[in-house]
Amino acid sequence: MTAGPQFLNDPTVRTRLIEIVHELAMEKDKNSLLEKILSGARELTRADAGTLYVVAAGRLHFKVFQNDTIGISFGPTSETVLVLQPVPIDQTTVSGFSALKGVSLNIEDVYSDSSFDFSGPKKYDQKSGYKSTSMLVVPMRGKSGAVIGVLQLINSKDPATGAVVPFPAAIDELAAAFASHAAETLEA
Repeated sequence: MTAGPQFLNDPTVRTRLIEIVHELAMEKDKNSLLEKILSGARELTRADAGTLYVVAAGRLHFKVFQNDTIGISFGPTSETVLVLQPVPIDQTTVSGFSALKGVSLNIEDVYSDSSFDFSGPKKYDQKSGYKSTSMLVVPMRGKSGAVIGVLQLINSKDPATGAVVPFPAAIDELAAAFASHAAETLEA
């Protein structure tokens, strides 16, 4: 797979990262910014799908969902509304744990991992026919260092074959840096 260290050294990836960061800095509408953050994170990590949550009242609240395979996107600028229950910030779910501990988590296969409650993604899979496999969950830290949101990236795609593969460990640092920049942009 080409998404390892070679991918991170690819000048076109670095150029695209700079372009995305610039686009985020220029966006003045918070709702559009939320959607661009998730789109940018997905592009940089080659994620097929993803969810962006923000912290409010001690819970993670759904803001944006995108899925290329199914061809759907929900967010503040969408005509269609998707209501999801807030996720507790605790050690039960992968996103809650990421927000609580402020750490990124790279899960190779949600169906074989027993560390967290993946009933939410599995329920979504049953309803939609999608198959959530690999997952990269990244906290969004604001200027103060506090976690203000979480990016949940789903199903890394091998660019050569389109097959779902685990997120390469080498991409964790890039995703964390991007998430921090995105959080600071949201706070501006």
